[in-house]
Amino acid sequence: TQENGMRDLAAQAWKKLVNDRHEGIRALRALAVIADSDGDTWAAREYTRGLAQRDPMNRAHEMAVINYDLLLGENIEASTKAAETIDALQTA
Repeated sequence: TQENGMRDLAAQAWKKLVNDRHEGIRALRALAVIADSDGDTWAAREYTRGLAQRDPMNRAHEMAVINYDLLLGENIEASTKAAETIDALQTA
């Protein structure tokens, strides 16, 4: 459909900006949203991992990666421990 074509075009444009110093975080965020809305959980997790690496002070990205891991049934033990650590830091 036309909507899917526009989404694909937008994703291609964002992918070109991922390595841009100023627009990279915004591009990764947009790509994660597009992948998530397309049901591509693995790609959404990878884009979110990129966000977590580029913006390590924002714990929301790290928590989102943990949620994707749990949703995908991967890294369960490590993800659970990381989530508990982040939660403890936030409530301290």
